[in-house]
This record gives sequence, C-alpha cells and structure tokens, in this order.
Amino acid sequence: MPSSPGDRFERMRGDGEGLLTGAARRLSRIRIPFRAPSLLDRSAPYFSGIKRFGISKFQHYWQDPFHTLLNLPWGRFIAIFFVTYVMEFMVFAFLFWIQPDHCISNKDGKFAHALWLSSRTASTLGYNEISPNPNCAVTNLTVMLQVIASSLINFIMLGLVFARFSAPFKRASTIRFSSVMVCNRHASGYWCVSLRVANIRKHQILKPSLRMVLTAVDSITPSNYLFEHLAIEGISTQETNLELGFPANVTHVISPASPLYNLSLLEMDTRMMEILVFVDGIDAMTSKNLSARHAYNTNEVHVNESFLPLHLEMRNGALGLDFSSFDSTALASLELLSEHNVDPSLAER
Repeated sequence: MPSSPGDRFERMRGDGEGLLTGAARRLSRIRIPFRAPSLLDRSAPYFSGIKRFGISKFQHYWQDPFHTLLNLPWGRFIAIFFVTYVMEFMVFAFLFWIQPDHCISNKDGKFAHALWLSSRTASTLGYNEISPNPNCAVTNLTVMLQVIASSLINFIMLGLVFARFSAPFKRASTIRFSSVMVCNRHASGYWCVSLRVANIRKHQILKPSLRMVLTAVDSITPSNYLFEHLAIEGISTQETNLELGFPANVTHVISPASPLYNLSLLEMDTRMMEILVFVDGIDAMTSKNLSARHAYNTNEVHVNESFLPLHLEMRNGALGLDFSSFDSTALASLELLSEHNVDPSLAER
C-alpha cells in the first residue's frame, strides 16, 4: 500500500523544505547555487557533455579528418572549403609559373597568368589566350596531375557538403521535448514524473522508441556514474502517438520498484541526478536512423503541476494541433495545497 500523500510529498521535496513564497503555486522549485554538470551538451544535445582530458586534441582530430570536418561549425567548414580550393589553385599556379614561358603561351612570366591557367584547368572551363603547349611533357604532366587532384578534392568536398546536409542531427532537432518535467499524483496513488515529446515536422518517424534513464554519481566511487532505466507507462501507446504525429506523454510512475522512490529533490541534487530521455527512430524521407535526447535536472521538475492539454483544431479544412501551450503547465491538485495549509487562491498567481 502506498504511504499517505503528505508523506510522499515530503519525501519528494526533501526534509525541512518549505514553500517558496515567490512561487507558492509550485510546491517544489528547489534551487541551490551549485548547478550540476549535464551528461549531455545542452547547446548541442547530440554531443556528449563529457569533456576529454589528457589527450592530444590535435592528433585526435587529424586521425579522423572526415568526422572532424563533418562536425565543424558551418563557418569554419566554409572557410576550410574556400581555403582548400585556393591552396590547390596556388600550388599548381606555382608549378606552371616556374616552367619556361614557351611551354605556356602568353604567360609572360607573370604569376597572375599562371594562376589564371591553374583555375581554368581545375574547373575544366577550357583555355583562351593563356594555354599550355602540348609539346612540353612536364606541362602536360602538370595539367594531368591538377585534373586528377581537382577531381579528388571535388569528390571529397562535395561528399562532405552532402553528408553535412543529410546528417540526421538537424532532423533530430525537430523532435521537441517539453522544457520542464512535471511531478504529480498518479491515478494509482503514487507520484509520477511526466514530460512531453513531439515530432514538429510533418515527415513521419518510423519505428520510434522511447527510453528514460536516471543517472547519478556513484556515492561509493564518485568518479563513476550509475544508470537506471525508468519504466515508461503505456510505452507502446506513446510510441504509436509519435509515429502518427501526436505528442507522446512520457510518464514514469514512482512506485516502490522505481529508483526514484523515497528520494527527495534535494537528495537528487546532492547526487547530481539527471533524467535523460531518448527518442530513436527512422526518418521516413531518408531512411536514416535518428536519435534525439534531452536531459532534465531537478530544477526543471515542477511538482504538483500537470501539462495543459493540446487541442485538435480544424483550420481551413485541415486537422491540426496547436503547439502554443506545449510547455504550459497548471496546478494539478488543490488538495495538496490544503494539506500544507496554503491559501488555494495562491494557485491563481
């Protein structure tokens, strides 16, 4: 049998925690000065939040140049893109420039003319007044080398551009997670934590799967993290919602079998606990696997609140969902306010 709601509420909030006067409608918004680091990079959730120390970054990046270029910010990538082609033109322009003038007509010993010849050769635009002499073997060899090198560079750079555009990172960013989690009383009498997930694009996600993982620093060996999978209530229904384009309400019931049972938010903060949520699936347009993930810490858990419902609407003959209240929450139960001798009118604030 579950314990009384008041006892469960105190355990979730931590011993001795009073209501915050500035936000009484939220029965628990525990804030402590220390902000625990996240296992996910919140600015780019597809990156790990775990930094790498004690290794040579330069050597590490150059051992795998493809993924280094693939993960560079667009500004740096475009700069490298232009520098690569300019360097190619300059190197072969130098090789043309040092050759005798009779091997390249109208070069006149000018590097600018050699650079012009190099760019025309690389881009296969053809020659005009400045052209190589077919009777010079070294010049012919230089032209062939540049054509081969230019083709190789084109294949690599265009492949990188295509890979960056087709990478599932951006598609994963169209999976929207609610900005907060809510913690309220479940129909079973236990507490539960919930969040929302939705595919905000019309393109379907095939075979979506949902996972919730609780992470915590090991109290015995602080250099290690512990991971516990949290059971999701009605997971098949919520995965079907995602596949059909509806938001999924991801709920974990804090029953005695749950790793969160009998834990207060203060204890979770002390152990730097996070709840990680993963959404995996296949993009129907590209058939590529995608993975979206989000991390919630205790400051993002709103106790005794629930999400406002999203309403189906008909607009211009089309059925749709209004996402303007996707992150909006409301007080879940006035009962709990009265249990703690709080004026119910505060719920309006």
